[in-house]
Amino acid sequence: MQQKEDPATVSAVRPPTILLLEEDAASRHRLTVQLQLLHYGVTQLASLEDALRVRVPPRTVAALLGVRAVSARLTEAIQRLDEFCPVIVLTEFETAGQTPPAGAAGILLQPVAPAHLSDALDQVIESRAARTINAFMENPDMNPHKHSPELSDEVRSKSFTLSFDSMPTMEQVKDAYIERMLAAHGGNREAAARAMGISARNLYRHIADKRASRAAAANMQAAKQELV
Repeated sequence: MQQKEDPATVSAVRPPTILLLEEDAASRHRLTVQLQLLHYGVTQLASLEDALRVRVPPRTVAALLGVRAVSARLTEAIQRLDEFCPVIVLTEFETAGQTPPAGAAGILLQPVAPAHLSDALDQVIESRAARTINAFMENPDMNPHKHSPELSDEVRSKSFTLSFDSMPTMEQVKDAYIERMLAAHGGNREAAARAMGISARNLYRHIADKRASRAAAANMQAAKQELV
């Protein structure tokens, strides 16, 4: 099995990783550069056989599979990788009105514009995160750390429930879940994002948006008090 990890992923704080299978060298290079510019690390897969055997890195948030034709082997690879992360199929054939192969989260026509690739990755990663949150809501006693092998036994053994004074909105449940996950990981945003199945970039964006909303609310409250 040939598994090559891009040097950009080797750093003190490793970025979220994308698995990439693309046989064409020019397309592989273009996609790798695009992903790096989007602040993702890249783990390259040599073949569908590789995808069936690869040890998926803990920080993996999505897989991109370039294919020339749909096959039983492709379906097996998608189903296997989907256990760890959402899968997007890349094709050179027209995708308008085309249904993604079984198990795939999406399908993109190559060459993919950087903005389109970024939007597609954000969508499938957020969709997987929503599934994780919904599963947690249906079973609040589940251990959200069971798929995080890098966590200590003390943190891994913890489970928690969310409690509210009244019926919460989905946004409140989401915020409470994220806050609890951050607390469980000692404020480490990268580790919390990995445990929730989302990219660290999306978690940072969520936190920034929340801070901006709270600041705006505080300013509005202060303005109201001045008028009294």
